[in-house]
Amino acid sequence: MPVVVPILLVLALLWVLLVVVAVQPAPSVPNSLPHPDIDGMMAGSDGLARLADIGWPAFSLQAATLILVLLMIALGVSRRYRTLPFWLGLAVTALLFLFVWALIFLGYQRFLSTGEVDYLLGFPAPTAWVAYGIWASGLALLALYVVGFRKFIYTHEDEAEFDRLVEDLKGEGRPALPDGE
Repeated sequence: MPVVVPILLVLALLWVLLVVVAVQPAPSVPNSLPHPDIDGMMAGSDGLARLADIGWPAFSLQAATLILVLLMIALGVSRRYRTLPFWLGLAVTALLFLFVWALIFLGYQRFLSTGEVDYLLGFPAPTAWVAYGIWASGLALLALYVVGFRKFIYTHEDEAEFDRLVEDLKGEGRPALPDGE
């Protein structure tokens, strides 16, 4: 199956989720209320009630966006190099991305429902996953690129073919590059 098919399916899902989010009714509770002790200050209201209708569509929207990013990366890889090891590496990256996103979202939902705060590496757990987990999960994608560069992006065969083309251009007396190098 061409990679464009799952991309179109995810784009359709994103469109549906955007419509679902757009037609949600206004939250039944206000975003903020006057602070009981400090004049002029506003305090947050019931966040769990505000997210009751919009929370899971928003979660799904972000998850689909993460999947779309990885599918777009696959689109940039030549079809002949989209092998099982490539797809497995991309799947592991997707799982890590979704795992971190789920920990952020579910940690925040847990805080809203219980009022309890778990700490991780000096921050409330959802914040710690934002601060540490997002870039750390991106390391899987970086590793896939670095380790798989010569397998999936620019193989030795590709390089040899490029060098042959450059030599052919030089043999014809034409500059290989616009500046004559």
